[in-house]
Amino acid sequence: MAHTTKLISLDCGETETGAVVLTTSGIREGLNMANDQVIDFILVEKERCYDFTLLIEDVRPYNMRITDGIIHTIKFLGQLEWRLTEMRIPFTLIPRWQVKRWIFEQYKPVVLPEIQKKIDYSNKQRTAKGIALSRKQTPSFVYVDDRIVQKAMRLHWQIPKAKVGHKAMYNLKDHSWQALALASFYLTTS
Repeated sequence: MAHTTKLISLDCGETETGAVVLTTSGIREGLNMANDQVIDFILVEKERCYDFTLLIEDVRPYNMRITDGIIHTIKFLGQLEWRLTEMRIPFTLIPRWQVKRWIFEQYKPVVLPEIQKKIDYSNKQRTAKGIALSRKQTPSFVYVDDRIVQKAMRLHWQIPKAKVGHKAMYNLKDHSWQALALASFYLTTS
């Protein structure tokens, strides 16, 4: 089997992890798997190609709500780091906020209208509830969500939107879009 894997990117969630595998020819595939399958996935990829870069999106504070889901994600990241270190598999942690900021800065024509819609909707809801708007909300990377990430990655990789009822190219969905954004950030900034 040809050893063409160059980059593996992981976006870990509370119970599921998204992954993207890039080769010298581009995106090989996007996947989503249960967290307990991640180590086996990495070991299979290691057998395919011993020389690859493993990226993991790290959760670091940047103005986000701490929910049970975030806490469970952080716990899984700690377990993953420990197991990879024990197996001597090198990895690079990249904070999610850096990827979101990169998307915000690189794709403003796509991002700003989406963020403004979110701000306008939030203001409308607050006004309807009689809550005074304490300050003007300014668009920033903090508002970049999974939907905006997907739009930016479609533009970055020229991935057309799938027809209704069909899968996206490369089987990208859910967490794997964020994994693709992580890999794209790494490739363009390293």
